Amino acid sequence: MRERRFFMPVWITATIAIIVTAGCATHGSASGDACQIKALLDQWKTAYTAKDMGALMRLYADDYSHGGKNKAGIAKAIAEQMQENAAYDVRVNVVDATVTLQGNRASVLPVALSGTAGSDTARLELRKDNGRWWVTGTDL
Repeated sequence: MRERRFFMPVWITATIAIIVTAGCATHGSASGDACQIKALLDQWKTAYTAKDMGALMRLYADDYSHGGKNKAGIAKAIAEQMQENAAYDVRVNVVDATVTLQGNRASVLPVALSGTAGSDTARLELRKDNGRWWVTGTDL
């Protein structure tokens, strides 16, 4: 069976992110946060599905520290997971995730990962710094 790869050029992804974020600016702070988090989740899904580690890691805080891993450690863990699951046509669903927002922190669960080998969930922890949301925790 021929493997199908879907990817979105970086400029299209960036444009979508800018449009979504610009739309957020017209709403109040709470709805702006929700809109920005949705944009981050969409970017995470796009990058993970495309196996674009560069784009994915741009969503992670430089001071990432979670589960004994720093940013380089989680990048390695995610890359290994992607490699192990490369043959299983993994899909990501962030639409059904619940976002729990508490001030400048948010928790996102479940980020559903499914493919021909089965399914699993991930949890993302987010933090807002200087007006931008970053991934600060990843449980895969």
